[in-house]
Amino acid sequence: MERSISPISQRSGGGFTGSPCTLGRKYTLVSKPASATGCSAKIRTRTTTLCGEPRSKKPASSSAWTGVAKFQGAEPVKWAQTGYERRRDQGWTTILFRRYAETKAGPAFDDYDFHTDEAPSAGTQRYKCYLISSLFGTWRYEYDGLLWWQFTRDGWKNVTGTDYQWEAEILSRQDQMVGTASEKCHFTECAYATIWGAFEDANISTGDLHTDDPNEWGIERTNATGFNVWDKHP
Repeated sequence: MERSISPISQRSGGGFTGSPCTLGRKYTLVSKPASATGCSAKIRTRTTTLCGEPRSKKPASSSAWTGVAKFQGAEPVKWAQTGYERRRDQGWTTILFRRYAETKAGPAFDDYDFHTDEAPSAGTQRYKCYLISSLFGTWRYEYDGLLWWQFTRDGWKNVTGTDYQWEAEILSRQDQMVGTASEKCHFTECAYATIWGAFEDANISTGDLHTDDPNEWGIERTNATGFNVWDKHP
């Protein structure tokens, strides 16, 4: 999970005058350490502009999600997350807007799953993912209270995460983080599970708020279970 910050001198007004897509994931997030088995939130749907749109064929994405990660040192080695994204793959100009479930269970390629469905509805929706039990290593993914995906791997048997997270994420520095000053992306009713299926309020403090560059991407606490995210130069 990269946290390096590139110079911001390429910004000019609402866009960049330099290279249109500088790869390097950037984050604006709430993250708390815990023995984590599930995470949920209501997230306000906000569309974004990706770097070089509409002509670029370089990879780009902007997403908002909630999930669980298992860290070893500074790096996540396993995770489960769900939310929505606008995404462009290498070699294509087509941009996809969709909700997704992403699961990483181990080092092998076949221990990774990225499942997508139609675009989220306008407004605010609840995203939730959680381990069913320690016996099966099965992650359940829910959208507005309805199950829409499951993923089972031995790599999650008798395993729990080390952090629970609510995040806005961009693939290239020039991609727009979700939200603007006038239409922020709201994360509300944030909750997590430390034991199987038992969710509790997130208890967010100002010390839990993080942004890779406060000059570029804003984050503010609204209450113990909510916060806002926005791009300061969309």
